[in-house]
Amino acid sequence: MTNLKIVSYKVHGLNHPVKRRKILSQLKNLGCGVALIQEMHLVENEHKKLRREWVGEVFSASYGKRRGMAILFNRTVVFFVDTLGRYVMVIGTISGMVVSIINIYAPTEDDYSFFRDIANIIAENAKGMIILGGDFNAVLDGRLDRLPDEYNKTKKPKILNNMLGELGLVDSWRYKNPRGRDYSLFSNVH
Repeated sequence: MTNLKIVSYKVHGLNHPVKRRKILSQLKNLGCGVALIQEMHLVENEHKKLRREWVGEVFSASYGKRRGMAILFNRTVVFFVDTLGRYVMVIGTISGMVVSIINIYAPTEDDYSFFRDIANIIAENAKGMIILGGDFNAVLDGRLDRLPDEYNKTKKPKILNNMLGELGLVDSWRYKNPRGRDYSLFSNVH
């Protein structure tokens, strides 16, 4: 279990074959066991394009050519799946340990009910260790997690922090880097 590498990417579309190949190759080179992908912009029947080389299973949810997310599993990881709406939740066993992996793509607008609904789904359905990732379209601390700093411009950080607290979850990156500044949104020309 200690060697399982989980990576989360907001890809802004995977329709172009070169971009798709580059991202899948990068995940393979990272030794990724589980990849949480958001904003794929693929229709349901195009998800099979993600099953290449190291990818053994693809569990996804899509909304036409908008939004869309998936959890990709390395061929060495075995899982069972339950999927709905703006999230994908997979409950399974890795090395004998029950794990729930949830990949979300939160609305960009201030839809506070989304986080409440996700918290209820996790509380009612998740089993074992919970790994929550994806695109929250929010930050936990506007002073540390945004450039330029944004503080009190939205209530999402408070709602998100409350949800994590109620579920007993922590931001693993922030835990390891309490004052660190790094940003996950970077879009380079491919």
